Amino acid sequence: MAAPPWDVFVSYAHADDEPPAGATKGWVTTLADELRKVLRRKLGVREARIFMDHQLAGNKGVTAELLATVRASRALLLLMSPGYRRSSWCQWELVRFLEAQTERNHRDHVFVLETEPLDRAGWPPALQELIPIRFWHRDFEDKAPRLMGFPVPKLDEDNPYWRNLNELAHLIARQLEDAEEPPREPRAKVWLAEPTEDLLDEHESVAATLRQQGFDVVPAAPLPRDGREPYLRDLQVGLEQAILGVQLLGPKEGHRPTWRERSFVALQAEAADEAARARGLRVLRWRSRDVDLDRVTSADYRALLTGGSVLAQGIEEFKQEIRRACDQRAKATPPVVLPGAPQVGAAPHVYVNAEAVDRDLGRRVLDALAGFGATSALPPLVAPHDAPDQIRRAQQEQLEACDGVVLVYGQAPAGWVHSQWAFARRTLAELRRPLRTAVLDGPPPEKPPVDLRGPGILTLDCRAGFEPRVLGDFVETLRLGAAHA
Repeated sequence: MAAPPWDVFVSYAHADDEPPAGATKGWVTTLADELRKVLRRKLGVREARIFMDHQLAGNKGVTAELLATVRASRALLLLMSPGYRRSSWCQWELVRFLEAQTERNHRDHVFVLETEPLDRAGWPPALQELIPIRFWHRDFEDKAPRLMGFPVPKLDEDNPYWRNLNELAHLIARQLEDAEEPPREPRAKVWLAEPTEDLLDEHESVAATLRQQGFDVVPAAPLPRDGREPYLRDLQVGLEQAILGVQLLGPKEGHRPTWRERSFVALQAEAADEAARARGLRVLRWRSRDVDLDRVTSADYRALLTGGSVLAQGIEEFKQEIRRACDQRAKATPPVVLPGAPQVGAAPHVYVNAEAVDRDLGRRVLDALAGFGATSALPPLVAPHDAPDQIRRAQQEQLEACDGVVLVYGQAPAGWVHSQWAFARRTLAELRRPLRTAVLDGPPPEKPPVDLRGPGILTLDCRAGFEPRVLGDFVETLRLGAAHA
Protein backbone atom coordinates (compact mmCIF):
# COMPACT_ATOMS: atom_id res chain seq x y z
CA MET A 1 0.00 0.00 0.00
CA ALA A 2 1.42 3.38 -1.01
CA ALA A 3 2.28 5.80 1.75
CA PRO A 4 0.02 8.88 2.03
CA PRO A 5 1.40 12.09 0.47
CA TRP A 6 3.44 14.44 2.59
CA ASP A 7 1.52 17.40 3.98
CA VAL A 8 4.39 19.89 3.95
CA PHE A 9 7.65 19.84 1.99
CA VAL A 10 10.24 22.11 3.63
CA SER A 11 12.53 23.78 1.10
CA TYR A 12 15.56 25.49 2.62
CA ALA A 13 19.24 26.22 2.10
CA HIS A 14 21.77 24.10 3.97
CA ALA A 15 23.47 27.21 5.35
CA ASP A 16 20.28 28.15 7.22
CA ASP A 17 20.24 24.88 9.19
CA GLU A 18 23.76 24.63 10.51
CA PRO A 19 23.55 23.96 14.28
CA PRO A 20 24.86 26.91 16.29
CA ALA A 21 27.53 26.35 18.96
CA GLY A 22 26.25 24.10 21.74
CA ALA A 23 23.03 23.12 19.89
CA THR A 24 22.21 19.64 18.57
CA LYS A 25 19.86 20.80 15.82
CA GLY A 26 19.84 23.58 13.27
CA TRP A 27 17.36 26.47 13.27
CA VAL A 28 15.29 25.04 10.39
CA THR A 29 15.09 21.54 11.90
CA THR A 30 13.97 23.03 15.22
CA LEU A 31 11.31 25.08 13.42
CA ALA A 32 10.01 22.02 11.52
CA ASP A 33 9.81 19.99 14.74
CA GLU A 34 7.87 22.71 16.54
CA LEU A 35 5.64 23.26 13.51
CA ARG A 36 4.74 19.57 13.52
CA LYS A 37 3.63 19.82 17.17
CA VAL A 38 1.46 22.89 16.59
CA LEU A 39 -0.09 21.39 13.44
CA ARG A 40 -0.99 18.24 15.33
CA ARG A 41 -2.81 20.32 17.91
CA LYS A 42 -4.65 22.31 15.23
CA LEU A 43 -5.56 19.33 13.03
CA GLY A 44 -6.63 17.31 16.05
CA VAL A 45 -7.10 13.89 14.54
CA ARG A 46 -3.66 13.17 13.11
CA GLU A 47 -0.06 14.25 12.96
CA ALA A 48 1.04 16.36 10.01
CA ARG A 49 3.62 14.68 7.77
CA ILE A 50 6.48 17.15 7.26
CA PHE A 51 9.31 16.29 4.87
CA MET A 52 12.86 17.62 5.17
CA ASP A 53 15.54 16.14 2.96
CA HIS A 54 18.81 16.70 4.80
CA GLN A 55 20.74 14.88 2.10
CA LEU A 56 19.48 17.17 -0.64
CA ALA A 57 20.23 20.17 1.52
CA GLY A 58 23.79 18.83 1.65
CA ASN A 59 23.92 18.69 -2.17
CA LYS A 60 23.87 14.88 -2.42
CA GLY A 61 21.85 14.81 -5.63
CA VAL A 62 18.29 14.35 -6.86
CA THR A 63 16.55 10.98 -6.73
CA ALA A 64 13.36 9.71 -8.34
CA GLU A 65 11.92 9.25 -4.86
CA LEU A 66 12.62 12.89 -4.01
CA LEU A 67 11.05 14.07 -7.28
CA ALA A 68 7.88 12.08 -6.48
CA THR A 69 7.87 13.46 -2.93
CA VAL A 70 8.02 17.13 -3.86
CA ARG A 71 5.41 16.75 -6.60
CA ALA A 72 2.99 14.87 -4.33
CA SER A 73 3.33 17.19 -1.31
CA ARG A 74 0.24 19.17 -0.46
CA ALA A 75 2.06 22.34 0.61
CA LEU A 76 5.50 23.83 0.13
CA LEU A 77 7.13 25.75 2.99
CA LEU A 78 10.17 27.62 1.73
CA LEU A 79 12.56 29.61 3.84
CA MET A 80 13.44 32.73 1.89
CA SER A 81 17.02 33.76 2.64
CA PRO A 82 20.13 34.82 0.73
CA GLY A 83 21.17 31.16 0.70
CA TYR A 84 17.80 30.07 -0.71
CA ARG A 85 18.01 32.51 -3.61
CA ARG A 86 21.48 31.24 -4.52
CA SER A 87 20.68 27.54 -4.13
CA SER A 88 20.05 25.66 -7.38
CA TRP A 89 18.50 22.81 -5.38
CA CYS A 90 15.95 25.13 -3.80
CA GLN A 91 15.02 26.53 -7.19
CA TRP A 92 14.64 22.96 -8.50
CA GLU A 93 12.26 22.08 -5.65
CA LEU A 94 10.15 25.17 -6.31
CA VAL A 95 9.87 24.49 -10.05
CA ARG A 96 8.97 20.83 -9.55
CA PHE A 97 6.31 21.73 -6.95
CA LEU A 98 4.75 24.41 -9.17
CA GLU A 99 4.67 21.98 -12.09
CA ALA A 100 2.37 19.77 -10.01
CA GLN A 101 0.03 22.71 -9.28
CA THR A 102 -1.36 23.11 -12.79
CA GLU A 103 -4.90 22.37 -11.59
CA ARG A 104 -4.57 24.31 -8.33
CA ASN A 105 -3.76 27.88 -7.38
CA HIS A 106 -0.18 27.74 -6.20
CA ARG A 107 -0.78 30.84 -4.03
CA ASP A 108 -2.84 28.66 -1.69
CA HIS A 109 -0.20 25.95 -1.37
CA VAL A 110 3.10 27.83 -1.06
CA PHE A 111 4.07 29.41 2.27
CA VAL A 112 7.05 31.75 2.43
CA LEU A 113 8.96 32.20 5.67
CA GLU A 114 11.29 35.20 5.50
CA THR A 115 14.49 34.97 7.57
CA GLU A 116 15.66 38.52 6.83
CA PRO A 117 14.44 41.47 4.73
CA LEU A 118 15.16 40.85 1.05
CA ASP A 119 14.34 42.83 -2.06
CA ARG A 120 11.21 41.19 -3.43
CA ALA A 121 12.39 41.90 -6.97
CA GLY A 122 15.03 39.23 -6.38
CA TRP A 123 12.45 36.57 -5.46
CA PRO A 124 11.36 34.00 -8.05
CA PRO A 125 8.58 35.69 -10.10
CA ALA A 126 5.97 33.09 -9.03
CA LEU A 127 6.44 34.12 -5.38
CA GLN A 128 6.55 37.89 -5.60
CA GLU A 129 2.84 38.37 -4.86
CA LEU A 130 2.84 36.10 -1.80
CA ILE A 131 2.80 37.51 1.73
CA PRO A 132 5.65 36.05 3.80
CA ILE A 133 5.58 35.18 7.48
CA ARG A 134 8.39 37.30 8.88
CA PHE A 135 10.79 35.53 11.25
CA TRP A 136 13.16 38.45 11.68
CA HIS A 137 13.01 41.49 13.90
CA ARG A 138 14.62 44.90 13.75
CA ASP A 139 14.06 47.77 16.13
CA PHE A 140 13.86 51.24 14.64
CA GLU A 141 17.43 52.01 15.72
CA ASP A 142 18.91 48.63 14.64
CA LYS A 143 21.10 48.50 11.56
CA ALA A 144 20.91 44.73 11.10
CA PRO A 145 17.86 42.42 11.47
CA ARG A 146 17.83 39.59 14.00
CA LEU A 147 16.53 36.08 13.28
CA MET A 148 13.74 35.16 15.68
CA GLY A 149 14.42 32.11 17.83
CA PHE A 150 18.15 32.06 17.11
CA PRO A 151 20.22 30.30 18.30
CA VAL A 152 17.31 28.54 20.06
CA PRO A 153 13.79 29.86 20.74
CA LYS A 154 13.16 31.00 24.30
CA LEU A 155 10.21 29.44 26.12
CA ASP A 156 8.23 32.65 26.48
CA GLU A 157 4.62 32.85 25.36
CA ASP A 158 5.09 36.51 24.41
CA ASN A 159 8.07 35.71 22.19
CA PRO A 160 7.14 36.71 18.59
CA TYR A 161 8.78 33.48 17.38
CA TRP A 162 5.98 31.41 18.90
CA ARG A 163 3.30 33.83 17.76
CA ASN A 164 4.52 33.69 14.16
CA LEU A 165 4.93 29.92 14.32
CA ASN A 166 1.31 29.67 15.45
CA GLU A 167 0.24 31.94 12.57
CA LEU A 168 2.17 29.78 10.08
CA ALA A 169 0.61 26.61 11.49
CA HIS A 170 -2.86 28.14 11.33
CA LEU A 171 -2.48 29.01 7.64
CA ILE A 172 -1.09 25.59 6.74
CA ALA A 173 -3.74 23.74 8.76
CA ARG A 174 -6.51 25.74 7.10
CA GLN A 175 -5.11 24.88 3.67
CA LEU A 176 -4.84 21.18 4.52
CA GLU A 177 -8.42 21.10 5.78
CA ASP A 178 -9.80 23.16 2.88
CA ALA A 179 -8.16 20.88 0.32
CA GLU A 180 -10.70 18.16 1.15
CA GLU A 181 -13.73 20.49 1.02
CA PRO A 182 -15.66 21.91 -1.94
CA PRO A 183 -14.71 25.46 -3.02
CA ARG A 184 -15.89 28.19 -0.72
CA GLU A 185 -17.22 31.63 -1.46
CA PRO A 186 -14.50 34.28 -1.78
CA ARG A 187 -13.54 35.65 1.61
CA ALA A 188 -14.10 39.25 2.59
CA LYS A 189 -11.03 41.49 2.59
CA VAL A 190 -9.72 43.97 5.15
CA TRP A 191 -7.27 46.67 4.12
CA LEU A 192 -4.32 46.82 6.52
CA ALA A 193 -2.05 49.77 5.80
CA GLU A 194 1.66 49.17 5.40
CA PRO A 195 3.38 50.20 8.67
CA THR A 196 6.62 51.86 9.58
CA GLU A 197 9.36 49.38 10.50
CA ASP A 198 8.93 49.93 14.25
CA LEU A 199 5.37 48.55 14.01
CA LEU A 200 6.05 45.38 12.01
CA ASP A 201 5.33 43.13 15.01
CA GLU A 202 2.01 44.84 15.73
CA HIS A 203 1.13 44.77 12.02
CA GLU A 204 1.71 41.02 11.80
CA SER A 205 -0.23 40.44 15.01
CA VAL A 206 -3.25 42.30 13.58
CA ALA A 207 -2.91 40.49 10.23
CA ALA A 208 -2.84 37.13 12.03
CA THR A 209 -5.98 38.05 13.97
CA LEU A 210 -7.81 38.99 10.77
CA ARG A 211 -6.82 35.77 8.98
CA GLN A 212 -7.87 33.68 11.95
CA GLN A 213 -11.24 35.47 11.87
CA GLY A 214 -11.64 34.32 8.25
CA PHE A 215 -10.70 37.53 6.41
CA ASP A 216 -8.11 38.07 3.70
CA VAL A 217 -5.68 40.92 4.23
CA VAL A 218 -4.92 43.39 1.46
CA PRO A 219 -2.62 44.52 -0.01
CA ALA A 220 -1.46 40.97 -0.68
CA ALA A 221 2.04 42.17 -1.60
CA PRO A 222 4.10 45.27 -0.74
CA LEU A 223 3.04 48.33 -2.68
CA PRO A 224 5.48 49.38 -5.43
CA ARG A 225 7.39 52.39 -4.18
CA ASP A 226 9.40 53.26 -7.29
CA GLY A 227 6.77 55.49 -8.87
CA ARG A 228 3.74 57.59 -7.99
CA GLU A 229 1.28 56.06 -10.44
CA PRO A 230 1.86 52.35 -9.64
CA TYR A 231 1.91 53.06 -5.89
CA LEU A 232 -1.35 55.02 -5.83
CA ARG A 233 -3.00 52.59 -8.27
CA ASP A 234 -2.25 49.51 -6.15
CA LEU A 235 -3.20 51.41 -3.00
CA GLN A 236 -6.57 52.29 -4.51
CA VAL A 237 -7.18 48.70 -5.68
CA GLY A 238 -6.69 47.39 -2.14
CA LEU A 239 -9.06 49.94 -0.64
CA GLU A 240 -11.74 49.23 -3.25
CA GLN A 241 -11.68 45.51 -2.35
CA ALA A 242 -11.98 46.05 1.41
CA ILE A 243 -14.98 46.05 3.72
CA LEU A 244 -12.93 47.65 6.50
CA GLY A 245 -9.74 49.72 6.72
CA VAL A 246 -7.12 49.48 9.48
CA GLN A 247 -4.02 51.64 9.98
CA LEU A 248 -1.40 51.47 12.72
CA LEU A 249 0.45 54.68 13.63
CA GLY A 250 3.72 54.86 15.53
CA PRO A 251 5.78 57.67 17.05
CA LYS A 252 7.71 58.16 13.79
CA GLU A 253 6.08 59.06 10.48
CA GLY A 254 8.53 56.98 8.46
CA HIS A 255 9.94 57.33 4.97
CA ARG A 256 8.90 59.66 2.19
CA PRO A 257 8.93 58.67 -1.47
CA THR A 258 11.31 60.43 -3.83
CA TRP A 259 8.33 61.45 -5.96
CA ARG A 260 6.18 63.07 -3.23
CA GLU A 261 6.74 65.32 -0.23
CA ARG A 262 4.26 63.45 1.97
CA SER A 263 5.21 60.22 3.76
CA PHE A 264 3.92 56.78 2.78
CA VAL A 265 1.92 56.75 6.03
CA ALA A 266 0.26 60.06 5.13
CA LEU A 267 -0.47 58.93 1.56
CA GLN A 268 -2.21 55.81 2.83
CA ALA A 269 -4.20 57.80 5.38
CA GLU A 270 -5.29 60.28 2.70
CA ALA A 271 -6.43 57.50 0.36
CA ALA A 272 -8.30 55.71 3.16
CA ASP A 273 -10.11 58.90 4.17
CA GLU A 274 -11.12 59.46 0.55
CA ALA A 275 -12.54 55.90 0.42
CA ALA A 276 -14.44 56.68 3.64
CA ARG A 277 -15.99 59.79 2.09
CA ALA A 278 -16.67 58.23 -1.31
CA ARG A 279 -18.21 54.89 -0.35
CA GLY A 280 -18.51 54.75 3.41
CA LEU A 281 -15.49 52.58 4.14
CA ARG A 282 -14.99 52.43 7.87
CA VAL A 283 -11.35 53.09 8.87
CA LEU A 284 -9.97 52.20 12.31
CA ARG A 285 -6.67 53.75 13.34
CA TRP A 286 -4.47 52.91 16.31
CA ARG A 287 -1.58 54.37 18.23
CA SER A 288 -0.05 53.23 21.48
CA ARG A 289 -0.85 55.14 24.64
CA ASP A 290 2.92 55.44 25.08
CA VAL A 291 3.39 57.69 22.04
CA ASP A 292 4.74 61.02 23.30
CA LEU A 293 2.90 63.57 21.19
CA ASP A 294 5.17 66.36 22.42
CA ARG A 295 8.09 64.70 20.61
CA VAL A 296 6.26 64.58 17.26
CA THR A 297 7.77 67.45 15.29
CA SER A 298 5.49 67.34 12.24
CA ALA A 299 2.27 69.28 12.77
CA ASP A 300 0.52 67.28 10.04
CA TYR A 301 1.52 63.94 11.55
CA ARG A 302 0.52 65.09 15.04
CA ALA A 303 -2.90 66.00 13.61
CA LEU A 304 -3.17 62.49 12.14
CA LEU A 305 -2.19 60.91 15.48
CA THR A 306 -4.82 62.91 17.35
CA GLY A 307 -7.59 62.62 14.73
CA GLY A 308 -11.05 61.50 15.67
CA SER A 309 -10.64 58.04 14.13
CA VAL A 310 -7.50 57.18 16.15
CA LEU A 311 -7.82 54.91 19.19
CA ALA A 312 -5.01 55.35 21.74
CA GLN A 313 -4.95 51.99 23.52
CA GLY A 314 -3.15 48.67 23.84
CA ILE A 315 -2.84 46.58 20.69
CA GLU A 316 -4.92 43.75 22.18
CA GLU A 317 -7.73 46.20 22.96
CA PHE A 318 -7.52 47.47 19.41
CA LYS A 319 -7.75 43.95 18.02
CA GLN A 320 -11.00 43.55 19.96
CA GLU A 321 -12.29 46.72 18.26
CA ILE A 322 -11.35 45.21 14.89
CA ARG A 323 -13.18 41.97 15.73
CA ARG A 324 -16.33 43.91 16.64
CA ALA A 325 -16.13 45.95 13.44
CA CYS A 326 -15.64 42.78 11.37
CA ASP A 327 -18.58 41.11 13.09
CA GLN A 328 -20.78 44.09 12.26
CA ARG A 329 -19.69 43.94 8.62
CA ALA A 330 -20.26 40.19 8.44
CA LYS A 331 -23.83 40.64 9.69
CA ALA A 332 -24.53 43.53 7.33
CA THR A 333 -27.73 43.37 5.26
CA PRO A 334 -29.04 45.78 2.65
CA PRO A 335 -30.64 48.78 4.35
CA VAL A 336 -34.38 49.27 4.37
CA VAL A 337 -35.15 52.33 2.25
CA LEU A 338 -38.16 54.20 3.61
CA PRO A 339 -40.38 56.37 1.42
CA GLY A 340 -38.98 59.87 1.26
CA ALA A 341 -35.63 58.90 2.81
CA PRO A 342 -32.60 60.66 1.34
CA GLN A 343 -30.52 58.54 -1.05
CA VAL A 344 -26.95 59.10 0.14
CA GLY A 345 -25.32 55.83 -0.93
CA ALA A 346 -23.21 53.78 1.42
CA ALA A 347 -22.00 56.76 3.45
CA PRO A 348 -24.58 57.94 6.02
CA HIS A 349 -24.94 61.66 6.66
CA VAL A 350 -25.13 62.88 10.26
CA TYR A 351 -26.39 66.22 11.49
CA VAL A 352 -24.27 67.21 14.52
CA ASN A 353 -26.34 69.70 16.49
CA ALA A 354 -24.26 71.67 18.98
CA GLU A 355 -24.76 74.99 20.73
CA ALA A 356 -22.09 77.65 20.22
CA VAL A 357 -20.58 76.86 23.62
CA ASP A 358 -20.06 73.21 22.55
CA ARG A 359 -18.97 73.87 18.98
CA ASP A 360 -15.36 72.74 19.55
CA LEU A 361 -16.63 69.39 20.84
CA GLY A 362 -18.93 69.27 17.83
CA ARG A 363 -15.94 69.64 15.50
CA ARG A 364 -14.26 66.68 17.18
CA VAL A 365 -17.43 64.70 16.55
CA LEU A 366 -17.21 65.64 12.85
CA ASP A 367 -13.63 64.33 12.70
CA ALA A 368 -14.61 61.08 14.39
CA LEU A 369 -17.56 60.52 12.06
CA ALA A 370 -15.31 61.00 9.05
CA GLY A 371 -13.10 58.23 10.40
CA PHE A 372 -16.11 55.91 10.42
CA GLY A 373 -16.95 56.72 6.81
CA ALA A 374 -19.83 59.14 7.47
CA THR A 375 -20.38 62.64 6.18
CA SER A 376 -21.54 65.18 8.74
CA ALA A 377 -22.29 68.85 9.29
CA LEU A 378 -22.69 71.31 12.13
CA PRO A 379 -25.47 73.91 12.03
CA PRO A 380 -24.41 77.25 10.51
CA LEU A 381 -23.37 79.92 12.96
CA VAL A 382 -26.23 82.24 13.84
CA ALA A 383 -25.67 85.87 12.86
CA PRO A 384 -27.20 88.68 14.97
CA HIS A 385 -29.50 89.74 12.11
CA ASP A 386 -30.86 86.20 11.39
CA ALA A 387 -34.61 85.94 11.88
CA PRO A 388 -36.05 83.02 13.93
CA ASP A 389 -37.85 81.63 10.86
CA GLN A 390 -34.59 81.68 8.92
CA ILE A 391 -32.75 79.79 11.70
CA ARG A 392 -35.56 77.23 11.98
CA ARG A 393 -35.60 76.64 8.22
CA ALA A 394 -31.83 76.06 8.16
CA GLN A 395 -32.26 73.41 10.88
CA GLN A 396 -35.09 71.75 8.97
CA GLU A 397 -32.94 71.52 5.85
CA GLN A 398 -30.18 69.79 7.83
CA LEU A 399 -32.67 67.34 9.33
CA GLU A 400 -34.28 66.54 6.00
CA ALA A 401 -30.87 65.71 4.48
CA CYS A 402 -29.54 63.56 7.32
CA ASP A 403 -29.77 59.87 8.25
CA GLY A 404 -29.21 60.50 11.94
CA VAL A 405 -28.66 63.25 14.51
CA VAL A 406 -25.99 63.67 17.18
CA LEU A 407 -27.08 66.06 19.93
CA VAL A 408 -23.98 67.39 21.69
CA TYR A 409 -24.69 67.80 25.40
CA GLY A 410 -21.65 69.55 26.88
CA GLN A 411 -22.04 72.92 28.52
CA ALA A 412 -25.44 73.62 26.99
CA PRO A 413 -28.43 73.19 29.36
CA ALA A 414 -30.30 69.89 29.42
CA GLY A 415 -33.45 71.69 28.35
CA TRP A 416 -31.75 72.63 25.07
CA VAL A 417 -31.22 68.93 24.29
CA HIS A 418 -34.90 68.14 24.93
CA SER A 419 -36.13 71.00 22.77
CA GLN A 420 -33.80 70.14 19.89
CA TRP A 421 -34.84 66.48 20.01
CA ALA A 422 -38.53 67.45 20.00
CA PHE A 423 -38.01 69.79 17.03
CA ALA A 424 -36.17 67.07 15.08
CA ARG A 425 -38.91 64.56 15.87
CA ARG A 426 -41.66 66.86 14.63
CA THR A 427 -39.73 67.70 11.45
CA LEU A 428 -39.09 64.07 10.48
CA ALA A 429 -42.57 62.92 11.51
CA GLU A 430 -43.98 65.21 8.84
CA LEU A 431 -41.80 63.32 6.33
CA ARG A 432 -42.91 59.97 7.82
CA ARG A 433 -39.32 59.12 8.64
CA PRO A 434 -37.94 57.76 11.93
CA LEU A 435 -35.58 59.83 14.05
CA ARG A 436 -32.31 58.11 14.95
CA THR A 437 -30.49 60.10 17.62
CA ALA A 438 -27.28 59.81 19.60
CA VAL A 439 -27.01 62.05 22.64
CA LEU A 440 -23.30 62.64 23.17
CA ASP A 441 -23.09 63.36 26.90
CA GLY A 442 -19.71 65.09 27.11
CA PRO A 443 -17.80 67.09 29.73
CA PRO A 444 -18.23 68.58 32.27
CA PRO A 445 -19.07 65.57 34.46
CA GLU A 446 -21.12 67.48 37.04
CA LYS A 447 -24.44 68.42 35.43
CA PRO A 448 -28.05 67.18 35.29
CA PRO A 449 -28.80 64.02 33.27
CA VAL A 450 -30.71 64.14 30.00
CA ASP A 451 -33.65 61.82 30.53
CA LEU A 452 -34.34 60.74 26.96
CA ARG A 453 -35.11 57.07 26.46
CA GLY A 454 -36.74 54.95 23.80
CA PRO A 455 -36.31 53.33 20.40
CA GLY A 456 -33.95 55.23 18.16
CA ILE A 457 -32.20 57.03 21.05
CA LEU A 458 -28.63 56.13 21.97
CA THR A 459 -26.85 57.82 24.88
CA LEU A 460 -23.05 58.02 24.61
CA ASP A 461 -21.38 58.61 27.98
CA CYS A 462 -18.33 60.82 27.41
CA ARG A 463 -18.42 62.94 30.56
CA ALA A 464 -14.90 61.81 31.46
CA GLY A 465 -13.65 62.83 28.01
CA PHE A 466 -14.65 62.35 24.40
CA GLU A 467 -13.80 58.90 22.95
CA PRO A 468 -14.28 58.75 19.14
CA ARG A 469 -14.90 54.98 19.17
CA VAL A 470 -18.28 55.41 20.90
CA LEU A 471 -19.73 56.68 17.61
CA GLY A 472 -18.89 53.47 15.72
CA ASP A 473 -22.04 51.54 16.59
CA PHE A 474 -24.24 54.53 15.82
CA VAL A 475 -22.73 54.93 12.35
CA GLU A 476 -23.14 51.21 11.68
CA THR A 477 -26.80 51.46 12.70
CA LEU A 478 -27.35 54.27 10.21
CA ARG A 479 -25.47 52.43 7.50
CA LEU A 480 -27.52 49.28 7.91
CA GLY A 481 -30.80 51.20 8.01
CA ALA A 482 -31.79 49.72 11.40
CA ALA A 483 -34.85 50.94 13.20
CA HIS A 484 -33.01 51.74 16.41
CA ALA A 485 -29.51 51.95 17.84
